[in-house]
Amino acid sequence: MQRLYEYLQVIRWKIRTNKDKKGDYLFNTWQNNWQIELEKKYINDYNIINNLEYIKSKKESIYEHSNFSFEIVLSKIITNVEHSLRKINVEPYEMGFSAIKSFVFII
Repeated sequence: MQRLYEYLQVIRWKIRTNKDKKGDYLFNTWQNNWQIELEKKYINDYNIINNLEYIKSKKESIYEHSNFSFEIVLSKIITNVEHSLRKINVEPYEMGFSAIKSFVFII
C-alpha cells in the first residue's frame, strides 16, 4: 500500500509536468480546448484569444472554469490509499518534488 501511495504521487506529478520534445504537455487533463489552442498559437499577444476556434464559435468561454475532474478523481484515490494506510498504522508521507524525481529514476 505504501508503494501504491508513492506511485500515485509520481503519476500525478508526471501528468502535471511531462512534455514532449516540442514542449507540449503530454497530458491535457485540466485545460479547456481554447487554452491548449492558445498555448500552441501564442506569440506575445493575448488579442488572439478572440480568434481562437473554441472562443469564436462560442463552444467555450474564457470565463469557464478549467476541467479538474481528472485531478479530483486522482486526489480521491490518493486520499483513500492514505486513509487505508493510517488504518493499518502506517504513516503515509507526501513526497516532495526532489523525492519524486529521484524516485522516478529508481523505477
